[in-house]
Amino acid sequence: MTLQFTRGVPALDMMPAELLAQSSHAAMQQYAAMALPYGATMGFLPLREWLAQHHDCRVEQVIVGNGSINLIAHWAHSFLSPGDTVIVESPTYDRALTLFQEAGAQIIALPLLDDGIDPAVLEAQIISHKPRLIYLIADFNNPSGVTTSAAKREAIATIAQRHDVLIIEDGAYHQLRYLGEPIPQLRHYAPDNVLSTGSFSKLLAPGLRTGWMILPPQLVDGFVAHLQNMYITPNQYAQATVMAAVTTDAYVQQLARLHDTYRQRLQVAHQALEQYLKPLGTHWAEPEGGFFFGVTVPPTKQPIWDISPAYGLALVNGDGFFHDRTNTNFVRVPFCSLNEADLEEGIERLGQVVRENLA
Repeated sequence: MTLQFTRGVPALDMMPAELLAQSSHAAMQQYAAMALPYGATMGFLPLREWLAQHHDCRVEQVIVGNGSINLIAHWAHSFLSPGDTVIVESPTYDRALTLFQEAGAQIIALPLLDDGIDPAVLEAQIISHKPRLIYLIADFNNPSGVTTSAAKREAIATIAQRHDVLIIEDGAYHQLRYLGEPIPQLRHYAPDNVLSTGSFSKLLAPGLRTGWMILPPQLVDGFVAHLQNMYITPNQYAQATVMAAVTTDAYVQQLARLHDTYRQRLQVAHQALEQYLKPLGTHWAEPEGGFFFGVTVPPTKQPIWDISPAYGLALVNGDGFFHDRTNTNFVRVPFCSLNEADLEEGIERLGQVVRENLA
């Protein structure tokens, strides 16, 4: 059997089907008149109010749309012009990288250290290239698992304020911390310079296609006008279902189950990496949450994702997480999407691929 290390998706057994079935029924009982017709472009009001309460902002700043990456794509479409500069981490989320490039942006990628990008390097690039936008995944970076430290967040926020640069903070994994202490989001340090996004895809189910964006107040009206021209209204039915779900005790239990299960899988992955990969000269950051380990392996005779299928292991092409698409032998290990036995077996196979194919 080929083990799939290709996608960073929640395991099916972690999606609360019964809770969502009950919530869909409850939503129709309570919210049918709001959820079934065309609704507000900014999203389902009760869910926006709930998010504002839980993220310490005004409801007028919250937009709920058809997934957080969809909102980021719309922001790029409305905010960027061909030739604009966008600064990203390296590595970064491949889909975000692609959508910025498709918008015609010039990409500057800053090396991601084990505690985030270097603020001094960031400021130097801002001075030199005057970027239109900075895109960061400060919590449990996809694909590396790196979390930006509190000190670096504060420094990055200060730099953004000093140079009046806008940051998109992709917070898809912010609520999925399994170890260590929470760190305030970048928006906490520079609320007028940060657009912060989040998603229910990893907390409930990706099929709901429900995510949110919290904007500085001065940017809301223009973006809402763009969204209205693009899709009129997001999926109110799904958002009503989410609203019915998040206000139950079962949702609290769901989050606890995610944390307990994924913590165990993280620890299994860590132990397997230590056993099978570390002796081969690999490097990775130690994630405290999220979905991924990002493992850099020594050079192999061919790109490792081309070799691995012969060993019963499917890997995503790691070059896609780097803007220059160079041969990096970077492997994203998605520890949340497999059970513990398959996860350990997959990492053992990865070690075998590396060991038997060193350049």
